Amino acid sequence: MGRAAQMDVLVGVDLGTTACKVTVVDGDMGIHSVSSAPYAISAPHRGWAEQDPAAWGTTVDATVLQALAEVGVTDGDQVTISLTGQMHSTVLLDEAGEPLRPSILWCDRRATAESALVDERVPDVEAITGNPPLPAFTLPHLLWVREHEPEVFARAATVLVPKDFLRHRWTGRTMTDWTDASGTGMLDATTRAWSTTILDALGLDPALLPPVVDPVSDGGDVLTAPGRALAGAHTAVGVGDQFAEALSAGLTRPGDLSITLGTSAVVLGIADRPVPGAFCHAQSDTWMRLDSLHAGGKSLEWLRDMMSPGESVAAFAELAGTAPVGSHDLLFLPFLMGERVARGGGAPGAFVGLTTEHTRGDLVRAVLEGVAFELRRLQESRGTTLPEDVITLKGGGARSALWCRTISAVFGIPYRTTDRDAAYGAAMTAGISRRWWPDWQSVPGLHGTGDDSALVDAPLLDERYRAYSAMVAGLSARTEETR
Repeated sequence: MGRAAQMDVLVGVDLGTTACKVTVVDGDMGIHSVSSAPYAISAPHRGWAEQDPAAWGTTVDATVLQALAEVGVTDGDQVTISLTGQMHSTVLLDEAGEPLRPSILWCDRRATAESALVDERVPDVEAITGNPPLPAFTLPHLLWVREHEPEVFARAATVLVPKDFLRHRWTGRTMTDWTDASGTGMLDATTRAWSTTILDALGLDPALLPPVVDPVSDGGDVLTAPGRALAGAHTAVGVGDQFAEALSAGLTRPGDLSITLGTSAVVLGIADRPVPGAFCHAQSDTWMRLDSLHAGGKSLEWLRDMMSPGESVAAFAELAGTAPVGSHDLLFLPFLMGERVARGGGAPGAFVGLTTEHTRGDLVRAVLEGVAFELRRLQESRGTTLPEDVITLKGGGARSALWCRTISAVFGIPYRTTDRDAAYGAAMTAGISRRWWPDWQSVPGLHGTGDDSALVDAPLLDERYRAYSAMVAGLSARTEETR
């Protein structure tokens, strides 16, 4: 027998740095299918990182069709797609909409001199955009191409970020949303429009830049589909990948906070006004702060490699359970990968207070606590308050219940975990675009109840956090003195 009714699904596509992931969900935000596929990064010179936009398109087409086939979607079914993807990366198109050169990725380091040029020409750039002009951003990439590949720059008609290039390839429509635009280094974070101050100071033509729209705006119908299941599918404009991660973690209200525990540890927080370090969030009246600790999960991996090579990180983390809260007064500074506690330089990683009486368990617990302390310090350095209800934890490190409880106690907030990701957040954007829900807070299952079982340890860990913060402040002061 045939199917009883037409299918209606949402598709989230995440164009990551090394792979794409596609998630298909229904109206209750239940996941029906997940597919992924890798692609390569090219490094033609030291410090460079590039990708072929055409390879993105081929890989994404095949992965979307695979995910739809697993659900049983065919032509005639209703499909709404929203994209997310790596932010800051630069795609230059000619008049015909074809890429002029490989995309310069966010992890490319060639545009250091161009970043300094932006600082020189636009002294108030950070006040305008909310962030300094980092070499990762689109603006320094553009200036590099203008300086080093003038014949390419002269032919450029449009500059897009990866997700917007893919949607343009499908629909022929050229636009971007304000989350990705705020990561280019050219958007006024208050007005959510391209900054004429920045463009004029650097001699850039505003016509190079696409219109900036709401992430849930109509992105157009798929016109150039590689398979019948995609033909006529509708698209929403979508958001940058960090914003899709935030949405999937339920970060839609001012004060919401999440931590992703991967190799690095990323803190995402929502504010109701532009603040230093913030980008424009999906909702028009919210902004998102992003802070990161480079050696988040890496700190634990490093200690495992030193003390117990070959053991799984999960099993190694369990050693912390053999030590008491507070690690017998042992403190760990997780500055293992060039972290900076002041503008003048980096701080050293260290175990402080180490004695012959400390055990392996003390060292492991000190690492878990030290990472938690630094994440709280990063969050508080923005001058914002902590949320009252729940903190959302995700990533590989969140599979350690002990680490989750430690972070919860250090922040003094109940925690919950989620395994939802950026592709899921993109699918949420598709649903809002379709008006399946009246607002972000109405998305099913977005917010949950937190586990407060770890808060009994909060007073002791707060005391240890104060000691940690004082130590880092001392390092910061000494670093400033040596500038």
